[in-house]
Amino acid sequence: MKIKQDTEQYRKLLRRCGKFFLVVLLTVLLGATGYWLIEGWPFYDGIYMTIITIASVGYREIGDLSPTGRLFTEFLIFIGMAVIAGWVAVVTSFLIDADLNNYFRRKKMIDRIAKMQKHTVICGAGNTGQSVIESLDGKNMDIVLIEQDPEVIKRIEYRFPRVAIVEGNATVEETLWIANIKAARNFVAALETDVSNLYIVITARDLNSNLFIVARVHDDSTAQRVLKAGANEVVSPNRIGGQKMAELCHSRS
Repeated sequence: MKIKQDTEQYRKLLRRCGKFFLVVLLTVLLGATGYWLIEGWPFYDGIYMTIITIASVGYREIGDLSPTGRLFTEFLIFIGMAVIAGWVAVVTSFLIDADLNNYFRRKKMIDRIAKMQKHTVICGAGNTGQSVIESLDGKNMDIVLIEQDPEVIKRIEYRFPRVAIVEGNATVEETLWIANIKAARNFVAALETDVSNLYIVITARDLNSNLFIVARVHDDSTAQRVLKAGANEVVSPNRIGGQKMAELCHSRS
C-alpha cells in the first residue's frame, strides 16, 4: 500500500540523515581535537573553528594559525566539501527515489485499470462515496475511484487496498478516460456539489452510452435536470435519511 511505501521512504531518509549527522559530529570532534592538540585552543574554540571551516562561511580564524594548523585547516576544508556533497547526494537520491516510485506506482495502477471490464467508477470519496465503496468492495466488485484529495486517497488505500484509484479531477474528461470509462458498467457521481455531479453525468453519458449512472443530489429541484442529463437514477441522502427517521418515529407510535 502507498502508506507503507511512504513510511518506508521516510524511514530510509531518516536513516540516511542519521548517518550523515554522525559523520558531521565525528568531523567536528576530529577538528576540535586537532586544534586542541596543534594550537592548544580550548575545545569549544576548536568546535567553533571546525564548524565555520567545514561550512565555508568565511569568518576569520579564532587566532593565528601555525603552519601545521593551516595544513590541518585545509584538510578540514576538503572534509567539509565532501560532507556537503554527501548531504546533497542524500537529498537528491531521496527525491529521485520518491519520484520514480510514484511514477511506477501510477503506471502500474493505470495499466491495471486499462485491463478492467465492467467495473464501477466512483467519483468522489466523501461519506457517500465511501459508503458505496464499502458495499461494493464487500461483494468483490472491481472499483475505480476518482479522487483528488491526497489525504483522502491515503485513507481509502488503507481501508480498501483492492480499490484502484485515479488521483485527479473527475470533471476533467481525461481523468474519466484514465478510469477506463469506456469499459465500465456502472458510474457513481458522488461529488460534493450538484453542479459538479450534473457536469460529470453529462460527460460520462457522452463517453459511454451504455453506462448505468447513479448520481447523488442535495437539492430535489436538481434531480430532474440530472436525470435529463443522462443519469439512470438519482439519490438524495437527505431525503432518504429523513424518510428513515420518519419511519422510525412512526414505528414507535
